[in-house]
Amino acid sequence: MNSPVVTVGIPLYNHAGWLAETLESLLTQTFSDCRFIAVDDCSTDDSRQVVESYVAIDGRLSYECNSRRLGMIGNWRRCFEVARERYPQARYFAWASDHDLYHPRALEELVGQLDNHPEAVLAYSSHLKISETGEPRGQGGWKFDTAGITSRNKRFVETTWRMSAGNMIYGLFRSDALLKVGVFRKILLPDRFLIAEISLQGEFRQVRELLWYRRHEGVFSLGRQRQSLFGLKQPWWAHIPWWISQPKALGWNLCVRGTGRPKVSRLYGFFYAIEYFFVSTVLHFARGIRRFQKRHLPRYIENAKEFFSRQSRNTAAGS
Repeated sequence: MNSPVVTVGIPLYNHAGWLAETLESLLTQTFSDCRFIAVDDCSTDDSRQVVESYVAIDGRLSYECNSRRLGMIGNWRRCFEVARERYPQARYFAWASDHDLYHPRALEELVGQLDNHPEAVLAYSSHLKISETGEPRGQGGWKFDTAGITSRNKRFVETTWRMSAGNMIYGLFRSDALLKVGVFRKILLPDRFLIAEISLQGEFRQVRELLWYRRHEGVFSLGRQRQSLFGLKQPWWAHIPWWISQPKALGWNLCVRGTGRPKVSRLYGFFYAIEYFFVSTVLHFARGIRRFQKRHLPRYIENAKEFFSRQSRNTAAGS
């Protein structure tokens, strides 16, 4: 069997209600030299039946179910492993959400970016948030890439400060670069860690056209993510603050294991780990301050206004 240019892993977990729309948007891509691998993490809804109905129609799609619940990290890794086992020569790999929608030219545009720019390791598009019923939320148009930044250090700093990992992780990767950085690590915020580490391997390129429609669910929290990433049995290290665990893991990978070589020496790996710790710490506390301001500051302002208003009334009544 000839190897496709692109393999797409579709991690499944209890989104059967939107899955048919997602599969139709993927299977009708204008770029057709691809294979789609749906890996079910023991869904309890009709995800299997939905996928198998499309498997019968399009031979490029396959389905497999894990023997036990792996959690998001394990299932995303499994998608990549199956793709590599079946199609080891495929140049590019992407994860596709099981509840989002994709423009028919999404893959075509992203493949074009990587084909035309060998220095790039990741291509992704602008996206538009949509509601559960598919209605637009906001205007879209988020922008960030590192195209043309040849300095590895500058690229790394730009990425760690400005990345939107939850959006970039659904782009199209060079399979070899993804394999080199270890795919999804067993760590909190694994998408952020992967994007930071792979930025050392090459540039990111963004297609500014809206080609991905992302369906948002719920509100982000680290507790919710721990359960999603690791399942019910959460390892002890999942409770170490991410801004400590991630720089430590980066230092281990680059300095001890040497996964960045030959592009990144062990000595430079040490400096990148220190730099990442600084940036992560600043970002963590800055976001904490913003959350505090958003959640509590309006209440404090209202309380202060009420206090001074009472004082003013009491003063007026006393006079």
